[in-house]
Amino acid sequence: MKHQAAGRTNPFYLLLVAVGIAFLLTASAYGVMAYRDVAFSANGQRLEASGLVGWIDRHGLTALAIEVGLLGLLTVGAIGTDSYWQRATHPDPQQAGQAKDETT
Repeated sequence: MKHQAAGRTNPFYLLLVAVGIAFLLTASAYGVMAYRDVAFSANGQRLEASGLVGWIDRHGLTALAIEVGLLGLLTVGAIGTDSYWQRATHPDPQQAGQAKDETT
């Protein structure tokens, strides 16, 4: 049976998941806001935006831009440090053997 080493997870992956979920929620709320504006402007009515939709109406584009920027930076960070976290989790057996020989 193959034993998988319990090691450290690349923290950039966890941050990517968190920011990705935030982006999903923001983009969905932005879509709802845009749909409401189009649907009610056809009737000549303008609904007063409150709560989350009101916040998205005022700050949605900025939030989306920040989240896309963070997703890009975190992706580069995850890719850049992946080899480090792989070595920390799964050390090279040849190097471990060499280090053992040097201590004896």
